[in-house]
Amino acid sequence: MQELKRQFKANTRLWDTAFAFLATHDLSKIEVGNYPLAGDSCMVKVSYSTPKEPQAASWEAHKKYIDIQYISVGSESIGLAPAAGAVVSKPYNEAKDVMNFDIQAAPYYEARSGTFFVFFPADAHRPGLRAADDMIRKVVVKILAAP
Repeated sequence: MQELKRQFKANTRLWDTAFAFLATHDLSKIEVGNYPLAGDSCMVKVSYSTPKEPQAASWEAHKKYIDIQYISVGSESIGLAPAAGAVVSKPYNEAKDVMNFDIQAAPYYEARSGTFFVFFPADAHRPGLRAADDMIRKVVVKILAAP
């Protein structure tokens, strides 16, 4: 909660922009694609895809951006673990703002339609795993993280 407070205070305008987008669009019907909200500082990616089987999903974390992941249709399972101390399986790719990890034990949560998760740079996450549904519509808002 402290990190959310710190990030919101550092970039209130970006968070307000992100939440205004989420509040003013029908997220169950929004078209698949990318939507820039504030240049490279805040953007939205909408996907409609089949959930992954565990062997096809990687643990990931980002350094530059915070993810707000909102499930608008369907459900998925999402793993969450601290990135600190995790074994890096693929080093940080600055162009894609992602690094991957090999994490053996961590809790998983069901993300149902209408729920969202916020992942900060310190959070390794493993999204998009099959829960119950065949298709997932996900809205991911990326907000530039404050140092």
